[in-house]
Amino acid sequence: MKQRFKTGIGAFVLCVALLLAGALPVCAVKAHPVPDSGMTLDTSELLLELTSEDPAPVAYLTVQAPNDYFFLIWTSSAPSVASVDGTGKVTGHSEGTASITACNERGEKTACTVTVRKSTVARPVLNTTELALTITEQDAKAVLPKLSHMFGEPFADSSQIPTYLVSKLTREHVTVSLSGDGGDELFCGYGTYQSITNAWNKIRKIPQPVRSAAGYFLTDGAFSKKETNQIRGMLLSAHNAEELYARSDLSEPFLGKIAKERGSARSIFETYESGYLADVQHNLMLMDLLMYHPDDILVKVDRTAMAVSLESRVPMLDKDVVEFAWSLPVWMKWENGRGKLVLRDVLYRHVPRELMERPKKGFSIPIQKWLKEPELYAWAESLLKEDKIRQEGYFDPEMVTRLWKDFTQRGIWRKQIWHILRFEDWLEQEYRKP
Repeated sequence: MKQRFKTGIGAFVLCVALLLAGALPVCAVKAHPVPDSGMTLDTSELLLELTSEDPAPVAYLTVQAPNDYFFLIWTSSAPSVASVDGTGKVTGHSEGTASITACNERGEKTACTVTVRKSTVARPVLNTTELALTITEQDAKAVLPKLSHMFGEPFADSSQIPTYLVSKLTREHVTVSLSGDGGDELFCGYGTYQSITNAWNKIRKIPQPVRSAAGYFLTDGAFSKKETNQIRGMLLSAHNAEELYARSDLSEPFLGKIAKERGSARSIFETYESGYLADVQHNLMLMDLLMYHPDDILVKVDRTAMAVSLESRVPMLDKDVVEFAWSLPVWMKWENGRGKLVLRDVLYRHVPRELMERPKKGFSIPIQKWLKEPELYAWAESLLKEDKIRQEGYFDPEMVTRLWKDFTQRGIWRKQIWHILRFEDWLEQEYRKP
């Protein structure tokens, strides 16, 4: 009996392996579930169109079932026409018809018919006008005096400068503009989401008491003399992925001591419930969508645009788009170092693939380079004088001096320098106005 059991298991494993490899013939089934299974695909027919710009069109199938299942086996009756991977991702290869079947461990099946054909419709011509804008140090210096009044608060995202200049250029041609903001937070566009997930998957294997003890020795104990050890200790002692994400933005423990008094305001990074969503990436995306996006991105775009009387619209934040984005699993948004997969698949129908397959570029500016130029250097020096900082009482003057000297004498740039400069400029330009 024991030998027969082992043989049965071995045969089952062999059949599954051969089935996955495509060595066993797979019969197409009707595009509806077998009796009493209740398992269905989200569509019974699928059309994929081949174009010169998109020779391998992609679509995703999902299974809906009233009962839980442990695994699904996806198969194609004609892999050379349309193949399918273990996640339900269907890729068209050549003209023809294929049946894509999903089968669970109970033998319940459901399928859909996939038709692959060459597109008979010409790709839409994008009627665009390209405008180029080169931002110089002189441009930045001209904008700086306007920022505090423009924002009405000590806003410190340095991309506010190019955003304002781009808004100004846009206003010369139109009165209403569309912004792509929200795509990264909704469709997993930032590489940070994956890097934090990878780091947490390694850190979590170490028991929390061990991590806490090691974090103490690296941050405040015998091994804390090196700044790199302090950083490692701060990250190592994080209790969950969400806390690791929040700490990674601080980068160095001493930066948390710049402010002389801790305010009463709490950010979503501090109050977010760990594991609120099933996937780590989705939790990090939601954290950004609840705080970083409304408190930074939308503020920046709205106030720089309105400063030049330009109205800005954000289609990604349409209710239906947001709900659709959160209904998608992570694997439909991120794969092999590439984010926003669903958006890419749609875009490839209209824009040449080679135009989009480029490294992600932010909207950052070389502010650290500009601050070393004589005029901006003098401006920053006047705002960060140690006696002035001490008299105001907001920041630890020694910490601020350390930040500035590390930059000017050792070439160590920290974004907190810009944050403090924006606060000090706002303090002088707006807060102290009679």
